[in-house]
Amino acid sequence: MWYLSRHAFYRIALVLGLVPGLFLGAPFLSAAEPARPFSFERDVGAVLTKYGCSAAECHGCVKGRGGFKLSLGGLYPEQDYYWITRGGDYQVLTDEPGGEQVPRIDLEDPEKSLLLLKPTKQVGHEGGRRFEEDSPAYELLLPWIRRGAPYAEEQAEDFYIEEIEVHPSEVVVASGEKIPVRVTAVLADGEREDISNEVHFEIANEMVATVDLDGNVAGIEIGETDLLIRAAGKSASVRVRVVTPLAENFPDVPHVNFIDEHIFAKLRRFQIRPSALSGDTEFLPHVCLDLTGRLPPPSRVREFLSDDDPNKREQLIEILLDSPEYIDYWTFRFADLFRVTDALYWNWLRDSIAKNLPYNEMAAARIAAVGADGPANFYGVKIQPMAAVLAEDMRLFLGRRLYCAQCPNHPSDTWSQDQFWAMAAFYAGLTSTEWIDNQVVYDDPNGQEVDWGVNSIETLRYDQPIHPRTEVLVRATFFVGRQEAKVASRSPRQQLAGFVTGHPYFAEAMVNRIWSYVFHRGFVEPVDHFSSVNPPSHPRLLAALAGELRDNGHDLKHLIRTIITSRTYQLSATPNESNASDEFSFSRGRPRPLVA
Repeated sequence: MWYLSRHAFYRIALVLGLVPGLFLGAPFLSAAEPARPFSFERDVGAVLTKYGCSAAECHGCVKGRGGFKLSLGGLYPEQDYYWITRGGDYQVLTDEPGGEQVPRIDLEDPEKSLLLLKPTKQVGHEGGRRFEEDSPAYELLLPWIRRGAPYAEEQAEDFYIEEIEVHPSEVVVASGEKIPVRVTAVLADGEREDISNEVHFEIANEMVATVDLDGNVAGIEIGETDLLIRAAGKSASVRVRVVTPLAENFPDVPHVNFIDEHIFAKLRRFQIRPSALSGDTEFLPHVCLDLTGRLPPPSRVREFLSDDDPNKREQLIEILLDSPEYIDYWTFRFADLFRVTDALYWNWLRDSIAKNLPYNEMAAARIAAVGADGPANFYGVKIQPMAAVLAEDMRLFLGRRLYCAQCPNHPSDTWSQDQFWAMAAFYAGLTSTEWIDNQVVYDDPNGQEVDWGVNSIETLRYDQPIHPRTEVLVRATFFVGRQEAKVASRSPRQQLAGFVTGHPYFAEAMVNRIWSYVFHRGFVEPVDHFSSVNPPSHPRLLAALAGELRDNGHDLKHLIRTIITSRTYQLSATPNESNASDEFSFSRGRPRPLVA
């Protein structure tokens, strides 16, 4: 038996004439690559993405440019197809196009299509020349328009890109040298395809490195930056470090736990030598402030400095974690995060910290809160707009800023306006009796105001979840990738709490916050701004710590202990010549101001 891949089948079938109507897709691949059915999403989307047409600085911005709108990075190909084939000015608050509808393609005279004339600069184009008339991009678009501009051919969905992989996963290049970056697509049918010639490469800081159209990264100045990669509807990023020539005798630094393995391995790759282990006089105030918010009294300082026990740091950490001051300090920390404004809410939070309640249970109780005390008081007497509460919860618990997706699609990330309002609808039934004392918060399954007969005061209710553009009532819906995961019906906020606390983003967001508290910067900074254009500095370590948090029942004290006992945490703040300018790799301690 022998196996013939789907890609190979299409190429053989094309050669033998078994599929005479088949359009040869994959415009940027070499002749040695397999053919596949044409797809607007894959093929036209690749052109628009690679040449920056769908970038935020061009037609991918909120309202587009020059009367032509595209979705950011080809995220919504159906919308892009509409604007290309139908035209019209994009309107933020309505689905109806504005202005004169001028298609970007001309089916009667394909060569006169604006989709070809503009990027080749045969007519005026603010974005300048993007490709030539004899380029692979032009040779794809013109035959497509001549064929009537179909959206997709049969079985094209099998070649949908599920995800993209970047090789190498970290780029280390010497100043003055170049290294190629390759991009592989994982397809819906399980196969892989090299799409390096179909993607757009962009360097975040061109003072450190540059990248050309083919993905060759050139080192300029010693430092770190990010390489952003956009394929049609997908994005990824890798860290780029420009280094001096490799040192022959890089120090062998001792490891305490897996944190050190990740941190020091990256430092070795990036040719950054970590600082020495901090002395007791540096470590003691550092750890006391981070765990309790207080400096140790003089007697404890003398006691610690005179102690010869090699395990005294670990013993001190346990004493601090079990102290009343730890409870007070971390109640203060979480009171800020959870927006605590009254005594009942504060008492619930302090009791949760004292009991070391698993963080997923704390978060679920806060999201799904009902009743008259504890976390229900987050919602307070006056109900806030559901869009604001959704944005706050996603920022806090998932580390994502969704607020900008409530009017248009998110202008710089992958969140759509449809997703925003489908998630906001989970709060639509939330009501409060608005009694002067002991107001009751609950979810009204009927979504109607109810007269409780108490001084004729009616409940307050969130706005109906009406989509602002389509003006259609939205159902509370979870989204995973391109598909709806499930639709909530009864107890919507309880279901939302389960979805949020079970999402991979949940543990990552809390790990990033805790790390930022003790290192004065997170893997992602700002800590609540995870996005495709703001990648983590240490993605593997972030994932490992998130797994550690989940595997240990969301025990925050265990997470803090793991971080504090690492050698990475206990490095001195005194720099050496190789890490004096390091701001991202945690090669030394960071001086920082006291908290309030």
